[in-house]
Amino acid sequence: MEVKARAPGKIILSGEHAVVHGSTAVAASINLYTYVTLRFSTPSDDQDSLKLVLKDEGLEFSWPTNRIKQEFPESSAEPQSPAPPSCSVESAKSIASLVEGLNIPEAKIAIASGVSAFLWLYTSIHGYYSYKFEISGGECF
Repeated sequence: MEVKARAPGKIILSGEHAVVHGSTAVAASINLYTYVTLRFSTPSDDQDSLKLVLKDEGLEFSWPTNRIKQEFPESSAEPQSPAPPSCSVESAKSIASLVEGLNIPEAKIAIASGVSAFLWLYTSIHGYYSYKFEISGGECF
């Protein structure tokens, strides 16, 4: 099964930081989008792993779900609440362990933060299921 979604980029014309203090801001969407495709693995796929493909960066990461189970024993096999809890120190260390082995090129090392956030959300919300996430950006046609 496959799910696709897209979200427009935005530009904040005024009041970017004011909104955190209860004030208003003027924002508009722009013709640049983020596209996400989520593919659910089926038992016939023989792939028990989590994959993250950053198409625009030419990067693909993969983790066996058994490794994720080892690093996050507190997660469950069932999807959790859509609002994940705070990241504990132990979970942050587990995420660092999973990201360190990726060999992210030095020129793209900032991507490690995004991958870390992705792993936290995945383990907090989806548990141990096998998925393939493809993320790309571009204009809407």
